[in-house]
Amino acid sequence: MNRIHELDALRGLAILGILVVNIMVFHAPYFHYTAFYSAFKGAEELIVYGVVEFFSGKFLFVFAFLFLLLIAYFAIFT
Repeated sequence: MNRIHELDALRGLAILGILVVNIMVFHAPYFHYTAFYSAFKGAEELIVYGVVEFFSGKFLFVFAFLFLLLIAYFAIFT
């Protein structure tokens, strides 16, 4: 089976991005989000804001897109 290694690498990066977001989610249950996110000040606040804005949702979309792309590729070429 011919795999496209570049797409596999991108999918691995997408999984890593999903993990980064979920590290914070695993730390704070849903009903503690407000207290969790408001506790950060200064540089920590900027880091948390950057992670939430950049990583949240974007890597999940990339992973889903690449997964469907590989399914379509194997359906057409096998």
